[in-house]
Amino acid sequence: MAVRKLNGAPSRSALLSADATGWLTFKRNITDSSILPSLLIRFVYLSEAHGVSKSTSGFISDLRIDRTERASSLYKKLGSDLGVRVRAFSNPDDLGAALSEGGLAGGDFTNQDQEFAYFVFSGHSAVAKRVKELPEFRKGAVRKTGSKRQNKSEFYRLDSLFRHFRNSLAHGQFSRVDNDGEPFWAFQDSNAKGLVTSRWLLRETTLSKWVQLVNGRDRRMR
Repeated sequence: MAVRKLNGAPSRSALLSADATGWLTFKRNITDSSILPSLLIRFVYLSEAHGVSKSTSGFISDLRIDRTERASSLYKKLGSDLGVRVRAFSNPDDLGAALSEGGLAGGDFTNQDQEFAYFVFSGHSAVAKRVKELPEFRKGAVRKTGSKRQNKSEFYRLDSLFRHFRNSLAHGQFSRVDNDGEPFWAFQDSNAKGLVTSRWLLRETTLSKWVQLVNGRDRRMR
């Protein structure tokens, strides 16, 4: 665990990536998987996180997520609509605490059948600049209320989800496991300080739906 002082008291909540990769071992079932090429193409080569791929412009333009309500809708379709418990945290300590409380901090988190995607989110400069240019956030824009209320965090969460997924795949921080005969994929990401910033466990069938959902919104894939 990493140690961080908060209001004078030591915090040991954040997971150190060096201590949290025992489950990352080479498995033949990964390279033989028929879905891996689709994941690498859609979420690495064509990653919709802003500023990470020269082959895309980012989800705001490519997927036409140009309003808060659309960002919220896609986030929901990727998560709760598919039965995935998605939670976004403001820092690695909060993420680590939630993983520990849920019994997901150890390497045996891959042995369960509850799908989850826990990650740290922030307004990366590339997406923050693009969000600022959207009509609903320009100076003088009418402030909305209710379900159509403007909220930059909705874009930041979605961007972080795509960003962590891309990093997990690109850096080899993933594995494929069989839980009672059903294939699951586990993913993890970490920051430059060596702290875990993302940990997920998703069914292979869910990942197939993610590919179909994102491709379906991308006009270039039609």
